[in-house]
Amino acid sequence: MRATTKAYIINAVTNMHPGSGEANFGIVDRQVQLDVTDKLPTVNASGMKGALREFYEHAWGEKDPKVKYVFGAGNKDANKEEKVHAAGQYVFFAARFLVLPVRSSHRPFFRATTLSILNDFIDNLAIFGATAEHAAAKSALQHLQSVTVEEGAPVIFVPDQGVVLEDLPAVNKSADVSAAEALLGENIALFHENDFKDLVEDLPVIARNCLENGISTNLWYEQVLPRESKLYCLISQQDHADEFEQVLLKQPIQIGANASIGYGQAKFHAIASSAAQTA
Repeated sequence: MRATTKAYIINAVTNMHPGSGEANFGIVDRQVQLDVTDKLPTVNASGMKGALREFYEHAWGEKDPKVKYVFGAGNKDANKEEKVHAAGQYVFFAARFLVLPVRSSHRPFFRATTLSILNDFIDNLAIFGATAEHAAAKSALQHLQSVTVEEGAPVIFVPDQGVVLEDLPAVNKSADVSAAEALLGENIALFHENDFKDLVEDLPVIARNCLENGISTNLWYEQVLPRESKLYCLISQQDHADEFEQVLLKQPIQIGANASIGYGQAKFHAIASSAAQTA
């Protein structure tokens, strides 16, 4: 069967900590993963594959041959004397950042993004051959791509006046963004690249503590992607694609660290069907 690349929006249902795995000697002990090029949050391809493999081992069963076909042979497939190194037939790409929820003076939050993020999103769908998703996303985001955004003045598309987003006064512009909202969510805000960089550098930090007999023995600080953040990922699929997607879209999947405290619950959505609702 010929491989087909499909793309998905990942919506963080709870806070998410895709850890960098690196020691940090600053104020924040555990930071989120950042793309080496654009310095935006990401979930590395190995992390995506590992999280999905664990999920499918429960959904399909560890011994189901589809698990080995999709993800390759793992340590559980080897005996005590040998290790198995068989590649899976699916290719998992890193999840890239798309939307960050930001505080608002008028509404609970707006969904912040930038023109460069949206353009890279559309370009990557085309480059990796996600044909249906590329057409849907390009159509859905066409009205946003023509908007001019000035530094210090994020653009919103709601009639509210005097809106302030993260201490920046917003500018109201008129545009039909209904198709974009079907893809990205309601209350979209376009930020200038420099302003968005500041937002990412100021991601929420949560204090974590370890108690023994009511006494603090280890206090540390952990950076998170807040709930309602959105990323997107591409997966090159072959056989069992329909069965794979049916399970993928059914329920939240845990990505990143701290599952025991509810972090990392994420819902996958098919891009083409989401964009097509109003495109």
